[in-house]
Amino acid sequence: MTTVTIDGETIRISLEGMDKIWALKRELEIPLARVRAAAVAPAGIKPRGIRAPGTSIPGRYRAGTWRGSGTKEFWNVRDDEKVLVLELDGDEYTRVVIETAEPNEVVAAIESAMDRISQIAGNER
Repeated sequence: MTTVTIDGETIRISLEGMDKIWALKRELEIPLARVRAAAVAPAGIKPRGIRAPGTSIPGRYRAGTWRGSGTKEFWNVRDDEKVLVLELDGDEYTRVVIETAEPNEVVAAIESAMDRISQIAGNER
């Protein structure tokens, strides 16, 4: 499982327990400005590309990095019912797919933070 927090203009994704080992990563920091879309994952979402590096137990667990033609994805998913998807532009990853306890709440928090930053940027012009 992962914990998602929003700190100013940054999304911080912290991996917990053994997930750090299986995914070969402790934390991701993603600027809100790089988020193109945040959503609860549709049923049956699958990684695009080849796992390199990471862990995969077919049908049970996917963790780590998947690389494809023009894509680089980070995954940490066990329970397909609680999955958040971040589509990114200009970041290390093109897509981040993670399991989180309340994906709907996280999506709402990210969208709210993105709106707040957009309003601030509009007021500075």
